[in-house]
Amino acid sequence: MYVEYLDIPQIPENLLLTNIEDITSLETQKTTPNGLYTTYHAPTELYEYVKQGFFNNNVQVRYQVMNGQLPIHVDSDYQGVSHVYNYCIITGGDSVKTRWWEQSVIENKRISFDGGHFDAIWGDEINGGLLYETVIEPNRWHKLTVNVPHDISKLDYPRASLRVWTEPTSQSF
Repeated sequence: MYVEYLDIPQIPENLLLTNIEDITSLETQKTTPNGLYTTYHAPTELYEYVKQGFFNNNVQVRYQVMNGQLPIHVDSDYQGVSHVYNYCIITGGDSVKTRWWEQSVIENKRISFDGGHFDAIWGDEINGGLLYETVIEPNRWHKLTVNVPHDISKLDYPRASLRVWTEPTSQSF
């Protein structure tokens, strides 16, 4: 299963930033060289709420902002992490798709956002190899597979989510 919705309550409005300007004013944790994807440190109150309420103590909490379509990639920034927990705040459009691809689509290509050379493969230009696609629902926690090639389709406006993961040694939920 590539995406699984979880039975976790919505984040209280007083803890959640809901516009791009507020999110991007936070401390940057990581950004791609092209600026399509940036993560930001979550405020302490939100981090504590997420950690105490639903995840173990070995958890990381970040806002993520996508400023455009993301090419097919695997998440290399969290070595050993097979999935993350996301909470979509701003969808980027009504029909923005998250898609997973067969490994053969990216054969012999470098597709990790690790700061080095990157071979951009755009899902909208691929014929075949699609494993699964979905439109992520806003304001719902979901578990997302990130160690299989995946992409985000074209956006109508920036997309923002909360991203939570546990260290590879403690990925129980």
